[in-house]
Amino acid sequence: MYSMGKDIQSELAVVPAAPKSTATAGGSGDATLVHGTAIDTTALLTPGGSAQTPAIEGNCRYNSVMFILDVTATLADTKGIGVTASIETCAASNFSSGVVTLVATETIISYTDSGGNTQQLTGKIGCSLDGALQFVRVSYTPDLTASGTDVADLQACAVFGGANEYP
Repeated sequence: MYSMGKDIQSELAVVPAAPKSTATAGGSGDATLVHGTAIDTTALLTPGGSAQTPAIEGNCRYNSVMFILDVTATLADTKGIGVTASIETCAASNFSSGVVTLVATETIISYTDSGGNTQQLTGKIGCSLDGALQFVRVSYTPDLTASGTDVADLQACAVFGGANEYP
């Protein structure tokens, strides 16, 4: 069956990209680089898939990835949060050497609150996987503008698409 955009879930693989992290303004996790989980792009080729990856018939490869960062931030009035992110690739799952930057650091969330509220924010960063090595990951840095009261919970998932073949 060829879905041709009519059944998007069968054309994408969605996998966890970073476990939940917490940043407290002026404290732990604030302005601190977080490296996401190393995702083995070759594992997404396996026919039959798993609970986290769809079954794809044949030996296909996804040609692009988008990382989505989900942020729940409790912000004081006139205070904000910014999140920068980058995408890296490596032949080694521990990213110990030979790390290649696919997307340089860019701002994916920039928000200032008015009224002091809890906000649900989403940012995204993506790229082609042409030239990517076996593993990819997102790295991000949350930056809260308050000095100790604001807190943000962040987590990420990866969406792979653009396969050479579709089910």
